[in-house]
Amino acid sequence: MIPLPALAAGDVYLFAHANGAISLRYADGRSMLVPLDEAVAVAEGCHAAGSEVVVGWEDVPIAAAAIGRIREAGVPLDVFDLAAPPQAWPDGTDALIEAAAHGSDRVLDDLLVRGADPHHRDVSGSTALHHAAANGSVYAVGALVAAGAEVDAVNGQGFTPLHLARACREPEAVTRLVELGADPSAPTDADGPVRFSHAHAGTAYVWLLPAAFVVAAAVGFWPLTPLGAAALVAFAAAVAGIAPPRAFWAGGIPRQLDGTVLSVRAPFGRTRTIDLADVTVAGIGGATGRAARLGARWLLLGHPDGVPVTRRSLRRLLVPAADLDALAERLDRAVVVPIAGGRTAEVLRPVGNALSGLGVDLSASLRAQLERARAVRPR
Repeated sequence: MIPLPALAAGDVYLFAHANGAISLRYADGRSMLVPLDEAVAVAEGCHAAGSEVVVGWEDVPIAAAAIGRIREAGVPLDVFDLAAPPQAWPDGTDALIEAAAHGSDRVLDDLLVRGADPHHRDVSGSTALHHAAANGSVYAVGALVAAGAEVDAVNGQGFTPLHLARACREPEAVTRLVELGADPSAPTDADGPVRFSHAHAGTAYVWLLPAAFVVAAAVGFWPLTPLGAAALVAFAAAVAGIAPPRAFWAGGIPRQLDGTVLSVRAPFGRTRTIDLADVTVAGIGGATGRAARLGARWLLLGHPDGVPVTRRSLRRLLVPAADLDALAERLDRAVVVPIAGGRTAEVLRPVGNALSGLGVDLSASLRAQLERARAVRPR
C-alpha cells in the first residue's frame, strides 16, 4: 500500500507528481487534484489557521518547482520522508489526459502553463487531444492545440482526434478541430493498405454446393422417375428457402482496405471499391454465439451503391433480432460483405475501426463484435 502521513484535523497533505499533477488530501480522507494556485491558497489558509502543511514530491523539475512555489509563499512545510505518489494513472495516462477527458479546464490550463507534455501518449497511442475530442471537451481541444498538440496525430488504431470526435458523436468538438486545421479526409489506417485472405470467399461459394448437388443428381439419375423428380424439386425448394437473398450475391468478398476505400470482389463478377465515408449505417448478420467461429458472417453496409433490402431480406440475412427494427428502419440499400467466421477479426477490426472513426452508426451487435475483434491478436 502507498504510505500516507497521519493528519490531524485541519492538516493537509500536498503531493507534486512527476506528470505535473498536484494531489490535495485532507484529514477526513477527501482527495482531489488541484491547480498550483489553489494548492498555494490552501497551504496559506491552513498555516494561518495554525494547522500543518505536509508535502511530498517526485524528484523531477516540474514537481520540485511546484513545491518551491508553496515555499515562496512563506508557508512552513513538513516534508513527509516516506512520500510516495498517493495516486497512479493506469494504462499510460497522465494528469493532462485525465483533465482533458473530464473537462477539468482549470487543472488542464495549470498543467500546460507549468510544462506538462501535450504529446504524451497512453498505451493505445492516444494523446490528451484524442481524449478531449472523444469526450467533447471543446475548451481542452483549443488549449491543447494552442500548446502545440498535433491536431492530426494518429493513435494506435489509426484514429486522429477528429475521427474519435465523429465516432463519439461530439459535433462541437468536430467543428472546433476543423477550425483548428484538422484534416477531415485523413485516413483512419496509419499502416497503409490492409489485405485480406482468400478464406472469406468460402463464405459465399459454400452456398453453391447444394445447387451443385441438385444439378449432379438430375444429371446422374436422368431420366428421373416422377417420385425422383418430386424429391429433387422439393430439395431445390428447400435450398432456395434457406439460401441468402439477392443482396448477399450482389455484395462482395473483402480483398483490401486502403484508408477508407474497401475493395470487394463479387462472387460472380468484378472487383469494385466501396468508400466507407459514404456508409450511413452498418450492421452484422450470420452465425452468432458459439457457432460463429465455425459458421459464416457478413457485414451489411448502408451505401448508395448497394442493392435494395427489406425487413424480410434482413431476416434472411440472419440479422440479430435486437438490431432488426433499427436496421430495417434505416437501411434501404446495402452492400453485403461476407467474412469467414474463423477470421472475423481480420476484417472486422480494420473495417470496423474505419467505420467508427468516420462516425458511422454501428448496430449494437456490430459494436459488440468489434470489441471482441479488437481483443484478438492479429495474425
